[in-house]
Amino acid sequence: MRRSRQKKLRRGLAWAALGVIGADLAVYALLARPLRRSLAEQRQEFAAARREIRQEEERVAFLENALAALPASDDELRKFLSEHVAPRRRAFSRAASLLEKLSAQSGVTLASVDYHPPEGGGQPWLEPLGLNAAVAGSFPKLVDFTHALETAPELVVLRGFSWEATDNGDVALKLSADMYVTP
Repeated sequence: MRRSRQKKLRRGLAWAALGVIGADLAVYALLARPLRRSLAEQRQEFAAARREIRQEEERVAFLENALAALPASDDELRKFLSEHVAPRRRAFSRAASLLEKLSAQSGVTLASVDYHPPEGGGQPWLEPLGLNAAVAGSFPKLVDFTHALETAPELVVLRGFSWEATDNGDVALKLSADMYVTP
């Protein structure tokens, strides 16, 4: 009898151990595994949030530096505009005198000039005054003229030009440019 009791006791303990192992597996499957997944997701979200915060801090630092530099930039912009950009009310006379002066210095003939006034609605601080000019002379003198126009103290941007041979052996230059003016 002792043996059968011992056998029953061993079987009972084996079943109890199996029950404990089964309960442990059930707890692991139902609680520990989902919690581990949730913890991993939370860590990823935390890392992403830290990256965003770091990026925003860098952006704030950049904007603070830009804001600190604004007074100097504003002064520099005002100085540039006063030295290189004509007010709109003087733009036509300034463009005409610039083209006449540069053509005289280069030794070319200014045949015609057409102006296209600013239409408005451009930048709040700059507007383009369109210029179309026809100039004639020798090729080297025309190159000097275009170079002088590009490097003039006024803010002039050449948009296009074309060269044509004339009957008297000279070259005719048709150019289009924008001279920027303040509104």
